Amino acid sequence: MLGTYWYHGLSRKYVSIFGTLFNDIYIHRKNSSGNVVENIKVPLAYGPKQKFLTRISGDPNLDRKVGMQLPRMGFEMTSMSYSPERMLHPLNQKKAVRNGELGVVKSPVPYDYAFTLSCFVKNADDGTQIIEQILPFFQPDFTVTINALPTMGIKLDIPIILNAVNVEDSYEGDFQTRRAITWTLDFTVRGYLYPNIKGKGFGDGSDDISTSLIRTSIVNFHIMPHRDPGATPAEHLLLESDTGFGTGQDELLNEDGTKILLESTRTDINSALVKSRVKSVISPDVPAGDADYEPTVTRDFFAEGLEFDPVTGEDTYGGTLDVNAFGNRNG
Repeated sequence: MLGTYWYHGLSRKYVSIFGTLFNDIYIHRKNSSGNVVENIKVPLAYGPKQKFLTRISGDPNLDRKVGMQLPRMGFEMTSMSYSPERMLHPLNQKKAVRNGELGVVKSPVPYDYAFTLSCFVKNADDGTQIIEQILPFFQPDFTVTINALPTMGIKLDIPIILNAVNVEDSYEGDFQTRRAITWTLDFTVRGYLYPNIKGKGFGDGSDDISTSLIRTSIVNFHIMPHRDPGATPAEHLLLESDTGFGTGQDELLNEDGTKILLESTRTDINSALVKSRVKSVISPDVPAGDADYEPTVTRDFFAEGLEFDPVTGEDTYGGTLDVNAFGNRNG
């Protein structure tokens, strides 16, 4: 049970979805004629209520265009609690097939996530504008659908329940003390937590695919035809160096002094013959989490040249190589 790593990121999804619900709220400021003179998007940030209150009380000018200004909203997850009334049978399983592999996951565990949304405003009208854009959607819950486990094809309908609404007016002290009105809305997100998926390649971190090494890498070196004199100047491979005297770039050269072309320079790279190849292989006996390994490196030279198909990964001999056309100095 314990000791096997996996992470579905469900709690992170619940936090993200909750915040997204309130990330597009505006208030209007009107003049004496009833015309809208200012349209303000209410900023939203994750953080505890006391953090914002401390910041507000320490700022004597809440109307300035920099620093903390009102209105503003903040939210946080305050607690988690087990929800036994929503518990499913522990022997239930969900199965899925991915890339020929069977994945199995057991029933999720129900948990209620408690969230608090705080709205900080400097006058009553700003607060009621925000509240009236939120409350009509919760009767008393609002349901969203999340893609809980994409590799298993599991989607969940998550109710977000509004439990309470409170308002606090901290207008106390002398005439220099700024007024701050705080609306507090308490919510419950009825979520689930899944155990690890049994199977390869399902991407939750518990299998040996998502955390595996790249065990084979192949680098092909092509011989490209000579470029026309009027063609777009070629881009060459550069070696960047960073020293105490600044950053520089040097062109890498072949042993014969010719420059190395970038593949992005040529559109006919796949049709050119492969002249040499470097292949690096890591033994299957090396564990995925082992950083201390030595790959086996082989270097091959093909006098006739190879035609390489990047789709199938197969090679075919290209026949007689036209040395003059392809600029091969080694023959």
